Amino acid sequence: LTQNLVEALTDHELDVAIMSTPIDHELIDLEVVGREALLVVAPAQHPLCAEGEIALADLRAQPAITLHEMHCLGRQISEFCETRRLASNVVCSMTQIDTLLEFVRLGLGVSIVPEMVASNDQNPERRYLRFKRSGPTREIALAWRQGRLRSHLGRAFASSLRRRVEERAAATT
Repeated sequence: LTQNLVEALTDHELDVAIMSTPIDHELIDLEVVGREALLVVAPAQHPLCAEGEIALADLRAQPAITLHEMHCLGRQISEFCETRRLASNVVCSMTQIDTLLEFVRLGLGVSIVPEMVASNDQNPERRYLRFKRSGPTREIALAWRQGRLRSHLGRAFASSLRRRVEERAAATT
């Protein structure tokens, strides 16, 4: 959880953490390294999968499985859905993405997840759909404790992550 990462950074238990923004803590410095699309995940046989892309209006009548708002990602997706009036048909809320994906596979609803989830999911019983336009994204950032020296290993990790995020962004455009 984001809060646990923030606490570990402020307590000097971690040198650096990867998280999505926003993070509002006076002792945490953020370095945004890229953006990631959020995609709709649906059961492979769902009628929404026929086109390969989805419109916001297509989601309004669908049962939704959400990530609990204790996760910053859950809050981000919830805010996106609420501002677009998509949050009225939530059938269940999960604390783990793997459980959420299994519920989608079982046909209990659709969900919105990060693109990195899609790229790591090898299950043929789920499909990932991009939004036709104005889909949500999230920022990926490195978090450091303010005032703490950045170790050589931490800087190397940050550089490696930046390259990987840039490569991934280039591959999806």
